[in-house]
Amino acid sequence: MDVALTGARLVRGPAEPYRFPWTAVCAGQDVAETIGAELAGVSDSAVSHQLRILRNLGLVSFRRDGKKALYSLSDEHLKRILEQSMEHVKER
Repeated sequence: MDVALTGARLVRGPAEPYRFPWTAVCAGQDVAETIGAELAGVSDSAVSHQLRILRNLGLVSFRRDGKKALYSLSDEHLKRILEQSMEHVKER
């Protein structure tokens, strides 16, 4: 895959208002899908849809722990990009 396309995918995925908080929450830990719905104040199916998009883009990883679906960021670089983005916004 070409570098420009991969880079665009990297920033496009979490750029959506409904996805950015999810990627930020996943940055430091494994997060259960149901907890994300509670934090975002949206339905489980809405969270599931956004996570599926992030997963298809390769931005979050998925694993099962019993009946729980746990998500985390799939890349340390993405974590740093998100942290710097949030830091930048706070400084404005």
